[in-house]
Amino acid sequence: MSKIAKYLNGHIIGEVSARETRLKQFSTDRSFLKIQPELVVYPRFNEDIQKIMRFSWQLAEKGHIFGVTTRGYGGSTDGSSIGKGIILDISRHINKVKELDLRAKTVQVQAGANFQKLNLAIASQAMEIPQSPAGERLTVGGAIAMNLPSEKFNYGDLVNSVSEAEVVLSNGDIINIGKISRKELSEKTALSNFEGEIYRKIDTLIEDNYNLIQQIDGDSSFGYSGIANVKGEDGTFNLIPLFFGSLGTLGVITEVKIQTRYIINETNFMVVSFSNRDDARDFNDEIAKFAPDIVELFDGKMFEAAVASGKKYQFYLDRNSQKLATKLVLVVGISDKNAKKIASKMHKIEKIANKFEGSTIWIPEDNEHSKAELESIRDVREILRARSGVIKQEIYPIQGVYVPMERFET
Repeated sequence: MSKIAKYLNGHIIGEVSARETRLKQFSTDRSFLKIQPELVVYPRFNEDIQKIMRFSWQLAEKGHIFGVTTRGYGGSTDGSSIGKGIILDISRHINKVKELDLRAKTVQVQAGANFQKLNLAIASQAMEIPQSPAGERLTVGGAIAMNLPSEKFNYGDLVNSVSEAEVVLSNGDIINIGKISRKELSEKTALSNFEGEIYRKIDTLIEDNYNLIQQIDGDSSFGYSGIANVKGEDGTFNLIPLFFGSLGTLGVITEVKIQTRYIINETNFMVVSFSNRDDARDFNDEIAKFAPDIVELFDGKMFEAAVASGKKYQFYLDRNSQKLATKLVLVVGISDKNAKKIASKMHKIEKIANKFEGSTIWIPEDNEHSKAELESIRDVREILRARSGVIKQEIYPIQGVYVPMERFET
């Protein structure tokens, strides 16, 4: 064990590992990058994180850079969950669903909890977070760091439902952030500590660059675009949007309060496959008027590769039997509290799909087998990673791509 590992093990309640096999495990994420850390730390509570951050801060003050990279599930496709120095894995211990307030319809949850655990916990009280991103193993902190889009995009994004957050700063201080008034902002900027410095500098940055910041797309997921939503026209101030998409560079989020709602919707799905990419595009344009909650698009080659490795998708087998090429596959989901409205929309979407030559429709039945097959279709990337003979680094999925309309030729 290295001297640093031994030192930190003696100062925190959690665990510190310098084992080579563990370091290799944390040297990759879902990107093609590979960086092996020097230590992996599993903090058990906030004080552990504070001590790790202070340790790194004090070394930096002496000219020794020993960085800290926060990690949850490790699902980043941009390399933001790997790094030299220390990997701070908060998913092992800091993963509790702490409090569900039924009256306020909020849930207090630690950042290392994944959405599967969170949604199961609140579902026992008939509650849900409609802005949850796709991927149940993703942690709450990771979804914030990467600013992941919601699975059901009719309900806005997660940033719209997080009202409070607890953050450990780079020097080890803990701050609580959320929407504050103009008066409260004045009190924050008057503080003589690191928190006060942060509020003063960000407020000044916004004031000095107001016109430039107004041009930023606040919905973008890169480049600290959340700064466009930090200061309101009424003088209110909220640092939370700045942390969305920050890739963990501004501090370690340890706990958040998220707005929930009562479960009132069921979601019905259909899988629509096309032999022609233009048809798939036109179909997608036409069904927009029905405001589907979920639309997921997959390249047909992904299923071709999965089938070649032994998978058997009913929709793909049906197309093969008709000798139809599969260029694009769309998974469409409709949610509503009214079952008749769902059925009506599904019927209308089915009629639109049938207009296109070479299109086929697969609607899962109401049984466990069909539901599992639908999940397998939507999770085809995982199947490709696991298939025999395929190296993980060969597949680089990209999430949340947005191409402005002006980039397309008219």
